[in-house]
Amino acid sequence: MEKVYEKTLAHEMRKSGLGVLQQRGIVVFYDDVLVGEYTANLVVEDQLIIELKFVGALSDAHVPQRRNHPWAPGKLFRLPINFGRPKFEIRRITAQA
Repeated sequence: MEKVYEKTLAHEMRKSGLGVLQQRGIVVFYDDVLVGEYTANLVVEDQLIIELKFVGALSDAHVPQRRNHPWAPGKLFRLPINFGRPKFEIRRITAQA
């Protein structure tokens, strides 16, 4: 189901005129050191990373604190969205300035 939600959300955002990339490789830095990379479900306007989850509830493991967590350069926001409940959950994570 994750792929279906991803494609549907990307389609709706594109209909609204937003630039959306699916399954985009993102490099991750910690203390200005490249520590790895991962694949983001959606990258919107090269500023927002949307992470689709299908869990019972978003926990602190899904929503880390910025100062202790690796970050993708140039991306100002992360938005984990959990579709694993009757009402979906969204949490916004902002990059430290």
